Amino acid sequence: MRILQEAEFRKSIKGMETVPGAHFYLFFGDEDYTKLADTNAVVQAVCPDPSVRMFNETRMDALNYTPEKLMDAVMMQPVMAEHRLVILSGIYLSAMKEEELRALLSVLSQLPDYDYTVFILSVPADGMDAGVMPTAASPRTEPRPSALLSRFAEYLTPVLFARNSPAQLASWVQRHFRSGGVQASPDFCREMVRYCGSDMFRLSSEIHKLTAYVRAAGREQATPEDLHTVAVEGTEFGAFDFSNAVMAGNTDAAFRVLEEMKVRRADPVVVFGEVSRIFCDALSVRLLSDRGLSANEIAASLKWKNAGRVAVVQRSTVRMPTERLLTAVRVCADADLTVKMGGKDYAALEQLLCSL
Repeated sequence: MRILQEAEFRKSIKGMETVPGAHFYLFFGDEDYTKLADTNAVVQAVCPDPSVRMFNETRMDALNYTPEKLMDAVMMQPVMAEHRLVILSGIYLSAMKEEELRALLSVLSQLPDYDYTVFILSVPADGMDAGVMPTAASPRTEPRPSALLSRFAEYLTPVLFARNSPAQLASWVQRHFRSGGVQASPDFCREMVRYCGSDMFRLSSEIHKLTAYVRAAGREQATPEDLHTVAVEGTEFGAFDFSNAVMAGNTDAAFRVLEEMKVRRADPVVVFGEVSRIFCDALSVRLLSDRGLSANEIAASLKWKNAGRVAVVQRSTVRMPTERLLTAVRVCADADLTVKMGGKDYAALEQLLCSL
């Protein structure tokens, strides 16, 4: 199996619309910002004419995807262009049932019959177990793809979006300041990554703020004083932090995490799915523990490989009564239908907070 690195794929985007052959890709890995940037670059390359782009670009996500809708989009003919672009994003492959995976793979198996379609399946970070992959810290690691990745690689070319190292992020920050007409020294860029965090969505937002601030002051050089005056110190938040704050009874912290996830534009469907899983796991551990099972017995019952995970869950829920865990799971179950029927944004998570 050949796995493309993001940099290699990016070089192939220019002129993609004129290159014959299949263009069917699976975007996976930790760097969601770069997935979005490369997806938009493909849109510009394949559908350069804005006047016909609406006819030649179809986007789906976890809220509106069905295998039937996807097949219809793949089959559609391009309008006044050589190619159509179909983008499916926000799909959490690891959470799909076997019959759901088979239905999706069945559609993908038919892609070669519609070679005018450029297809991208963009999986969120942690949206699938990809196996062992190279990282910024270990770039020479030999890939050992998971069974799930191997199944999709039969029909799609995998493209790995590995998390960037701090040095790579600093270079990226400097380039983006430069494109906005502001100079930023290497030391400044390294400090910005340290101060704001490694999330590229947040860094992009802070770069835009700093660029506007520096230029409004009539300057071209960003300074450390600008950084600490304008930028917000970053903290890496996610579904786990949100759930921990709720289980600890810290509503203020939970709302802060929620706002952070909104800034990062994390997929609310994926976040809600993770939060639901965390609460269901916590309730399962609590009920089995109340029955007198040991950590090893609980891990075996839940098919967890490490009993240490049981202890972590028990510590995180020690201040949350069983009744509140039950309420959280009920709210998650009730909100699940709303999410699947098109509920948007973070309403389900806000409802969860207000119910506890």
